[in-house]
Amino acid sequence: NFDYMLSKVYTSSVYSLLHEYSTVLTRVIDIELELIYYILQQATLTLANNPLQLAAEIILRLKALSEIYSDNISSLVVQASEWSGIYQGPLLLPMTSWRPDKLPPLLMNFDLKDVVLVELLPNDQFMVVCTEESEIHVIQIASRAVFQTFQNSGKKVTEMKISKSGQLLVTGLDEGSIQVYDFINGGMLHKYREHTEAVTCLAVKIDDRTILSGSKDRTVKIFDVSNNDLIGSIEVHEHMLVSIALNRHHDVLVTGDTEGTIKVWCLEDLTLSNIIETDHNRSTTLVQLSLSRNDTYLLGSYSDQKLMIYSIVTGSFIHEITTESKATSICISNNSDLLAIGHHDNTLDLVDICSGQVLVKFPSTQQKEPITKLLFTSDDEYVMSVTNHGSVCLWRVQKHTFQNTTLDYQTESVTCVAISKSGQFALTAGKDCVIRVWDLETNTITQTFVDHTKPITCLAVASDISFTVSGSHDCTVKVWSIDTGLVVLNFTEHRNDIIAVCIVSAAESIVSLDVTGDTRVWSPDSGVVRMVCKWPCRTINISMNGL
Repeated sequence: NFDYMLSKVYTSSVYSLLHEYSTVLTRVIDIELELIYYILQQATLTLANNPLQLAAEIILRLKALSEIYSDNISSLVVQASEWSGIYQGPLLLPMTSWRPDKLPPLLMNFDLKDVVLVELLPNDQFMVVCTEESEIHVIQIASRAVFQTFQNSGKKVTEMKISKSGQLLVTGLDEGSIQVYDFINGGMLHKYREHTEAVTCLAVKIDDRTILSGSKDRTVKIFDVSNNDLIGSIEVHEHMLVSIALNRHHDVLVTGDTEGTIKVWCLEDLTLSNIIETDHNRSTTLVQLSLSRNDTYLLGSYSDQKLMIYSIVTGSFIHEITTESKATSICISNNSDLLAIGHHDNTLDLVDICSGQVLVKFPSTQQKEPITKLLFTSDDEYVMSVTNHGSVCLWRVQKHTFQNTTLDYQTESVTCVAISKSGQFALTAGKDCVIRVWDLETNTITQTFVDHTKPITCLAVASDISFTVSGSHDCTVKVWSIDTGLVVLNFTEHRNDIIAVCIVSAAESIVSLDVTGDTRVWSPDSGVVRMVCKWPCRTINISMNGL
């Protein structure tokens, strides 16, 4: 609520408001609270000197993100704008709002000793963990405090699943048993002993009445929790079951064994609907299966680092994703757009599932251990990675970084290059009047900017990578938002071909030079010219301190 924030900043201080947000974030994981807390941190100095600038800071930093996040962010921006229109005093309101602050990708990183299995509760605020000693705990993610503990039989837990309602916890044991717990009181409801070998995979139907389990004994068992009965069994696989998955409506079951045989079943009568021919090298092993929530994609992960995507409807092969290092865990986002891939070297990739293009590469942490589990939160705002020794990382999935992706390549000669300060990406431009943004880790093009009418001659990137500047033979200098790929300011004060551009440190000013030596210093926000001079030179550069 903007009125509350303003009253808090004005009557107390911005530090008091920051303290409130900080306290809440120790108990709750929420991307929008994080975003507001982050922009308040960035604007602390401004608001400490003039609390009434809160509206301007909100508009400047959040307006460009209001369509990405929910109505809460949009409402806050609207409230700030309405207050600015009513307020009678002087305000430094921004003329543009195209330079949003980006949250750092890693939200938190902590170690849970000897944890081998992890599942998220549907509210995304708690996780259930199982240790090597088969102790099962419910932990609040934000505070990392143990909230609840389940009494296990002492046998080794090999698999764990939580029902969609969050009311049931199901565990599979190495002795072949299955235990069903009630989340409300923590007590065990049922224990089934139908498998002869270790349980390898579990699934729970959305009605909380049906549990499915796969085992090393090559069978799938189906249990009715309400009646405490075994109601079905599938015994046609010739090799150990490694994965089972249910579709969105929970009426189709997919099973996969170590040799890569994938079968699709009608769950109502357990009839075989389809056998997906993987055409995969039989010397490799199927490691994991995953289904997209929109019932479109079936993803198989194999031991030779290959990821094969099939159509769940027809069983036909769609495309293959080849990773640079061994994939040890996969997870499809709830909106079915993204695929998270965890690797043996502790790196994490976010991939566009339709094209197979790597959108984001998250770096490895200090532990350098293989990622064994990946989980998207229900809103797809975060992805959690877990290593085989219990190192847990929660990464932010920043949606606005995935816009305007393209796979076009440079078709004419390159005339200028600029590299970001972080070294993560580079920009190239040339005679074809197109600016291309390259991911330097994957050597792929992530964005293209098109608006110049003649060849581009020079480029520069802001140190905070919020915008880039280009000059051209069309006598214009354009300021581009890197996030949106749009021209946010078109500078037309020059009358001759532009040959050099430069950005003053902290992105406070832009210096542009044309072929006649006409040099202009101007604001990247408004285009207002601050200085004009004539220098007989062909290039320009700015000292690190901007002086």
